[in-house]
Amino acid sequence: MKKQLFLLITLLILPLALVANPIKGLLERIDKGASQKFIIEQVKSNKDFFELDQRNNKVVIKGNNYVSIATGLNWYLKYYAGVHLSWNGMKAKLPAQLPKVTKRERHETNMNLRYDLNYCTYSYSMAFWDWKRWEQEIDWMALHGINLPLSVVGEECVWFNMLKKLGYNKEEINKFIAGPAFLAWWEMNNLEGWGGPNPDSWYTQQEALQKKILKRMREYGIELYSLVTAVWSLMTLLKNLVWSWQRHLFGMDLHALQYYFLQIHALRRLPIYIIKSRRLSLEKLIITLWTHSMRARQ
Repeated sequence: MKKQLFLLITLLILPLALVANPIKGLLERIDKGASQKFIIEQVKSNKDFFELDQRNNKVVIKGNNYVSIATGLNWYLKYYAGVHLSWNGMKAKLPAQLPKVTKRERHETNMNLRYDLNYCTYSYSMAFWDWKRWEQEIDWMALHGINLPLSVVGEECVWFNMLKKLGYNKEEINKFIAGPAFLAWWEMNNLEGWGGPNPDSWYTQQEALQKKILKRMREYGIELYSLVTAVWSLMTLLKNLVWSWQRHLFGMDLHALQYYFLQIHALRRLPIYIIKSRRLSLEKLIITLWTHSMRARQ
């Protein structure tokens, strides 16, 4: 019985231990065996900070979260070890004996949100990235203190699934959603269907890819721009809903309502959060509003 209980506890704790410290995986991707040369410590703090120190023959990196710790690692590699990790070169050969931190060094910031990326970047540079390239990019973000990136991989999957729920057939959806290299401008409401249609395999691939991206970002503690955009878009919709209803009630032109309905297009900027998301109430709101907007435009 004791052995079974021990095995059960081990199985429950082991997965947490494996994802508890993403810095170890980062170090191993930079240089195999590098994680054995550092001591990583996460401590509570009201400010984002990292601190470098020395403990015997190992370098100690402390921080209030793993993004801060990764930033501290990058600082150490650059200013102590003379190692530069670039956007296109994320591997290095670290010295067998790392340079010592002779004096404790600490850096902190009041800038709690550090943003990265925009819609065009996804189509200019990232349209056909696989997981290996995205893994490298997320590591780069963490090393540079990024904690609020735009995350829209697979947004077209959300649209495909939502439009199917609204009763559109596959041919109609494919005429609407743009191809991979043009999704940024489709998301910004500049075009429809250009470069498409996308094969079914594309949607399957991108959904799986985004789930990996989100999992790794959450391991680092990186927040997603989706929450900010969702709140902003929802507030915009509610504001214009009240404005449009007021005009309608006072006998103004009924077409004024179209202004409100078109605001739903702002929700194209919502990153992929519907895939197995817990925010089902917001999903239902979007579907309901879309249904009304489609009827109003017919």
